[in-house]
Amino acid sequence: MTSAQWLALSPQLENALELSPEERSAWLDALRLQNPALAEQLEDLLLHSEEIAQERFLERRAVELPNPATLAGQSVGVYRLLSQIGRGGMSTVWLAERQDGRFERRVAIKFLNIALIGSGGEKRFKREGKILGLLVHPNIAELIDAGVLTTGQPYLVLEHIDGIDIDRYCDEHNLDIPSRIRKFIDVLRAVAKAHANLIVHRDLKPSNVLVTNDGQVKLLDFGIARLLEDEAHVDVRTQLTFEYGQALTPQYAAPEQLNGEPVTAASDVHSLGVLLYVLLTGRHPIGGSVQTPADLVKAILEVESRRPADVVAQSCDALAGWYAARRSSTPEKLCRMLRGDLDTIVAKALKKDPSERYVSVTALADDLQRHLRNEPISARPDTVGYRAAKFMRRNATVVTLAAIAVAASSAGLVGTALQVKSVRAERDLAVRQLHQAQQAAADADRALTLFRKAIDDGSSSSRIGRAYLAQGRVLQQEGRLNQAREAYSLAAKHLDDTLGPNDPDSRMARQSAELIRASQ
Repeated sequence: MTSAQWLALSPQLENALELSPEERSAWLDALRLQNPALAEQLEDLLLHSEEIAQERFLERRAVELPNPATLAGQSVGVYRLLSQIGRGGMSTVWLAERQDGRFERRVAIKFLNIALIGSGGEKRFKREGKILGLLVHPNIAELIDAGVLTTGQPYLVLEHIDGIDIDRYCDEHNLDIPSRIRKFIDVLRAVAKAHANLIVHRDLKPSNVLVTNDGQVKLLDFGIARLLEDEAHVDVRTQLTFEYGQALTPQYAAPEQLNGEPVTAASDVHSLGVLLYVLLTGRHPIGGSVQTPADLVKAILEVESRRPADVVAQSCDALAGWYAARRSSTPEKLCRMLRGDLDTIVAKALKKDPSERYVSVTALADDLQRHLRNEPISARPDTVGYRAAKFMRRNATVVTLAAIAVAASSAGLVGTALQVKSVRAERDLAVRQLHQAQQAAADADRALTLFRKAIDDGSSSSRIGRAYLAQGRVLQQEGRLNQAREAYSLAAKHLDDTLGPNDPDSRMARQSAELIRASQ
């Protein structure tokens, strides 16, 4: 396997080893759809790991180590060493417990490697002790004591943190986005304490931020932190750096760190932006296409990171659902939550130019808290529409009640308008009925006048019959059916006598009288 292949495989292997067997199986199934070759390599390595574990290889030594001596059981001051829990190029870390009986407490004791005594390593180790002595904060691992063994080997006694990396903790507990932001704000408070004491951490990454079982965040490892007040007196690339290389983690380093330029509080802001990006999306800002260390450095220095919401929205791989589920969400919902303020906050923290980033860690924390409260953030243009949208989200209950009140008022106005319309319709109907009644009365008067004139003039029986016919129609319209039937009968009699039963008016008068009689 080439170094480039291992660079791509190693982070995925670490992720797989941190998962439970059930989670690992689902994770591998999703990865297999995206990258079958990588999934196959991981399965081979995991299989070998299981075989080694079953053989208990690490529990039985066929050959003795070059230096079989161990510090386990030895005393360091009032503490007894239990087991080694960490090892690095400069130091080893041991778990210890207090043995004087005054009270029970477990601590972590950090020893400088003997080979570094008297060189730049001792200076850096003493620097760490000096720095930790300045930092007393609930989210920073406490420096309890310091000393030197009889062999001349210096050590630090630190608070023992029984926790896991912050990204693993958030994933294992399926924390949603607001909960992850609150954990991250605890990290910001710890870093702000360091900055207030003119200290830059310079190596902020998930493994240096642990979360305990009770959910408390603890910031670790100020080993490469630098006092800002010393920057004016030493060159950035000091003898310490030349002796022990660039003491940083490239994936979380700011561009100026990789360029060997002066490191300031803005450098920590950039590293925190990378950490926030990982917590929100599960992915690194530079993406997964980096194959070599040179590509990694080039991406950090030159390539603008995609916004978190865009990464989630454009992810078509099977892992998109897995990452969203670890955030108690779906890809669609997660994209909506990240779009807007969180995109803007992360983008500002990750600016290549330090002067364009947040002026302080406190300013970054303030914007995140404003986002959680649905208040306008400083990193966005302060427009009326933006403030109005934030006001509506922040006061959702009040806005809803106001909307209901407006709707009720509108409904009342609509109801009143409908009532007015109904009254007007009834008024118009009454006017029409009055006109109809007046017209009927006029018709009745004309019919009565015609009838009287016909009688007075001694008109023929046919004219009298038609007068009765007109009178019957008027009476029928007025609902006076008995009188109308009688008028129709008289009309039929007169018309039959003069014009005969087949006359149209005679038949009409007769039929009308019979219909009224039948209806009664």
